[in-house]
Amino acid sequence: MSNSIKNNKSDFICKIELKDLISHLLRRAHFSAESQFTKLIGEHSGLTSRQLAVLVCVEQSPGMTQKQLAEMISLDENSTSNLVSRMLDKKYITRKKLPDDARSNSLFINPQGKKISKRATSHNPAYQRKITERLTISEKEELSRLLCKMLDI
Repeated sequence: MSNSIKNNKSDFICKIELKDLISHLLRRAHFSAESQFTKLIGEHSGLTSRQLAVLVCVEQSPGMTQKQLAEMISLDENSTSNLVSRMLDKKYITRKKLPDDARSNSLFINPQGKKISKRATSHNPAYQRKITERLTISEKEELSRLLCKMLDI
């Protein structure tokens, strides 16, 4: 784990190695997964991982509100609104005002969105294999379990 060294004042300073910082490892794993997503899914579909998450959620829960979407994909409402606007511009989804609450919008996937989502998700098995290629089956299961525990999901 960590080692200690002395400075001139005879105080102990903790020497930290990056491999001991879980936050650093999670950040690196995230960047690696995003890079592989771009190579294995994004290049075939033109989608980012966040855009695919939007399409999957809206397709599975037609009529969901932007607030519900934000909660499902763990983004703040402003970021979700910007993401939804980009998806609307691409004609992947539609937004309709709720009849009983004019301030809220319900979201629906369009045929173009279904088509691009299907293309992207068809590459998902190869993507999942790539990002976990150094793990055994039991290690993959354990990683998934631990991440869900950390995220309380």
